[in-house]
Amino acid sequence: MGATVSHAYSLTQADGTATSVVRPSDWNSGHILTLDSSLTNVNVSAGTTSNNLSRIVFSDSNGVSFGLNGSTVTGTVQTNYLTTAALSGHSHGDPTLNLTNLSGTTASNSAGLTLSLSAAAPGGAQTAISGISQSQTMYTSGTVLFSEQANITINSSVNGASQYLRFSVAAPGGAGAARSYFNWPEVVANSSAIQISGSSKYVQPIEIPHDLSVSYVRFPITLSCVGSLASFTTAANQTVGLTVSSTFQLAFYSLGVGANSRSLQSYFTTSTGWVQQARIDAGGTGSRWTSGHTISFGGESGQATNFTSSGGVSQTNRSINTTQISNFTNLRFLNIPMATSFSAGMYWMAWNSSTQLSSSQNANITTVRILASNFAMSQPSQAFNRRGTAMNSSNLFPVGQGDWSTNSIGTTTGSIGLASISRRLSNPILFFDMIRQA
Repeated sequence: MGATVSHAYSLTQADGTATSVVRPSDWNSGHILTLDSSLTNVNVSAGTTSNNLSRIVFSDSNGVSFGLNGSTVTGTVQTNYLTTAALSGHSHGDPTLNLTNLSGTTASNSAGLTLSLSAAAPGGAQTAISGISQSQTMYTSGTVLFSEQANITINSSVNGASQYLRFSVAAPGGAGAARSYFNWPEVVANSSAIQISGSSKYVQPIEIPHDLSVSYVRFPITLSCVGSLASFTTAANQTVGLTVSSTFQLAFYSLGVGANSRSLQSYFTTSTGWVQQARIDAGGTGSRWTSGHTISFGGESGQATNFTSSGGVSQTNRSINTTQISNFTNLRFLNIPMATSFSAGMYWMAWNSSTQLSSSQNANITTVRILASNFAMSQPSQAFNRRGTAMNSSNLFPVGQGDWSTNSIGTTTGSIGLASISRRLSNPILFFDMIRQA
C-alpha cells in the first residue's frame, strides 16, 4: 500500500502584497494525506514456496472451507467422514513387540499397517530337525519345550557330539514313588559256593525294572573255619594271638554310550568288612589261662557290632575251638551299607573280597579263622563264540559276565572294558537283595 503526505500552498495578502515572496503565512495550517489503495509486492511464504503477491485467496480444500465475517477470516473442518476414528482423547497404550533372534520392520500404505519379520538361521545340530509332532499337530519351527509333569522326570546329557533326552516315569505307588526292595535273581536254583578274592573281581549284569532307593545290600554267604580247634602247650608268660581282617567291595556300573559303548562306566561303589581276633593268655606255668574270640563287623547301615566269648582253666595244655563262634558259621547274611538310588535300567555289579591275616607265637591258631564264600547259582558251562573266529573266553554270554582281574587287590576302577572280562566256569550268578529300611 502506497501513502503520500504534502502541504498545500495558498496565496494570501495578509502579510504583504508582493506575490514573489513566500511567507509562512502563505501555507495552510493542515496537511494533505493521499493513500494509494492498490497492494503491490507483499511477500507471502507457504511451505517451501515464497512469492511477492498483490492478492491472497483462501481456497477450500481437503475438507477445510473458509469464510469472511467482516474483517475476520473463518475456517470450518469437515468431520462426517471419520466413521471409525477414535476420539482425540482416546489412548491405545504403547504397543510393544518383543523379539528374540528376530528382526522386524513396519510400513504403512492406503490399506493399513504392514509388519515384516525375519528369523536368524538356527545354528548347530538343530538345522537337522524337520519337525516335531504331538498328537495331530506338527511343529516345524520355533522353540520346542519338554515340560515335566506328574510322575515324569526329564534329564539331558551330552556324550561327544550326541545329545540325549531321558524320560523317567515314577514307579507305581504314588507320585514320584521309588521302591525300597529289589532282589536278584528272583529264582534260586543249582546253588553253589564260590570264592572271589585277591585281585579278581566278578562282574554280572542285572536289570532293575523300577526306580529304587537303597540303604544297604544283603548277600547270602557261606562262612566256615579251616579247622575246629587249636591246641597249645602252656608256658609261662605266653600269649598266642590271631587277627583276620576281611574287606568286601561292591561296585555298580552302567554301559557306556557312543565311543564308550564297549566299556562299563562307574555308577556307585561301597564296601564293608569285619575283624576276627582269637587270643590265649597265661601269666605263668600252672596259672589260670584265658582264651576267646572277638569279632567286629558292620551292621545293616554300617554301624559296628562286637561279639566276644571267653573261657579260663588251669592246665598244662590249652585249646581254643570254633564252638564259641558257631553263630558266625554256615549260611549267613553279609550286609553292606549303600545309601543311594537307581533309575530303572541295566546295570553291572562287580564283587571283590580281600583278607589280611597275622598270627603270633604259633601258626596253629590260624585253623580257627573264618572263611567267606559267595552263595551263587551255577549255570551251564558252555561258551558261545562268533562264527569264523577261534574260541575266545572274552566272547561273553550274557554280555559283561565273568572275571575281571587287576594288578591291585581290593581296588575299584572308573571303567571296565568288556574285552577285559573273561568267562568263569559255570557262569555263576550271585544272589543279593537291595533294601531300604530304617
